[in-house]
Order: sequence, then structure tokens, then C-alpha cells
Amino acid sequence: MGSNNEFQTVRTLIDRNAALYPGKVAMKEFETGKSCTFAELKERAIKIGSALFALGAKKGDRVGIMSQNSFEYMELTLAVSAAGFIFVPVNFRLAGREMAGVLSDAEPCALFVDEQYVATAQEIKGQIPSVREWVHIGPNTKRPEGWHGYDDVIASAGLDGWKEPVFDDDLAQLMYTSGTTGAPKGVMQTHLNMYHCGRTCAFNNRVETDDIGFTICPMYHVTASTSFFGPFYRGSSSVLFQKFDPENLFKAAHE
Repeated sequence: MGSNNEFQTVRTLIDRNAALYPGKVAMKEFETGKSCTFAELKERAIKIGSALFALGAKKGDRVGIMSQNSFEYMELTLAVSAAGFIFVPVNFRLAGREMAGVLSDAEPCALFVDEQYVATAQEIKGQIPSVREWVHIGPNTKRPEGWHGYDDVIASAGLDGWKEPVFDDDLAQLMYTSGTTGAPKGVMQTHLNMYHCGRTCAFNNRVETDDIGFTICPMYHVTASTSFFGPFYRGSSSVLFQKFDPENLFKAAHE
């Protein structure tokens, strides 16, 4: 866009954490135990970017997701924008026609869909013609015909996912409002927004590098984004929960 500053972006945070804390756990999904280190996160983020370029996406294109909280959701939140695309999280609590409204407005070129939302995605497919590539998150045995498998596209991807420069005033996310007074509206979040969201959250809450952050709220909401980017800014480990469950929360806190 108008800036040449590449130093306060989502990519900056991924790169810095990988350099300073390569072997440290970056994030973990509590329910499945799936996790990665900061070094692994950087490599996976680059490969996700490379996969999207290979699928025909261009810098500035929108990339959406229909899913509850998951390990894949967390890494896509970072990887999509770090590669120069605009991440579009969709409120999974919306009805199918409402999801279609959000996606038809956002016009993503690719859509990542968790297994539990495949039926809904197929129902509204005709209403979102911008989507050219569909990526299934789940077992390959349940992958719809013509869709890509999440793990497959990463495994076969190259390492050129960061070939495009990313600047601080490039859009990182298009996060939609709840639509209580009308149709949901896309709120444009730049890389600088995300960077300083993390910085402010980290300093105001006195987050230290050895702390562990819990992300419990759904990732389509700004509250979850804030609670995640604060620890991530400080290089702290994060634990993501699929949904709020008191027993799991106390178990994780005890561990």
C-alpha cells in the first residue's frame, strides 16, 4: 500500500520468535495435543504461503476459513497474512445463508473448511463464486471430491511462501462484525494493527516470555485475536482450546 515499513508485521513476529526461541513450543491445541515450535511454525507458515501461491492466489487476495478453534486455525491466522494474503475468519455460529453473505462480501479466492462444516460449505458453494480452491481440514477419507487436503498441500509445498514483501499498512485480516444492526461488515485490520494489538496486550497485562497464554474464545472474534497476539508478541507459548470447557481449563492450568 503506501508504506515501505516491513518491520512491524505478522511476518516480523513469526521471524523474530523463530530466531530467538526456535525450540520453544509456540502453540498447542489442548484437546488433540497437536503442537509446534517457533522454528516449525515459521517453516509451516512459509509452506502454507507457498501452497496458496501454487493454488493461484496473489498478494492481497482474501483467504477464508470455516472452522471452530483448532491448531490449523491458529497457524492459518498467522501464515495467511504473513505471506501477504488477507485472512477472513468466518463466525461458525452463523446460519449457512449468513455465512454465504459474509463470504460473498469478502470474496475469498480460497476457503479452508473443517470437516464439521463441509455440508454447510457445499450447500452455499453456489453463492460464493469467488472461491476457486477448497481445502479440507480433516481425514483424507472424508475429503470431498475435487478438494485439496490440508496436510497434503503443506507437505507438497515449496519454500517460496514469503516471496512477496509485506508492509505494515497491508491488510492482514478482514474480521466481520456480528451484524446486530444489519448485515455483518468487514473490519480491515492491517499488519500494524495486529502488531500493536499484540504489543499493547503484552505490556498492559505484563506478559513475560516464560508465561503461557490461553486462547479460549472463538478465533473469529477480536477478543481471541487479542488474547493470542499478546503472548505471541512476547514469544510466549500459547494453548488453544476448541471451546470453553471448565474441566479442560482447570486441567490445563494445573499442568
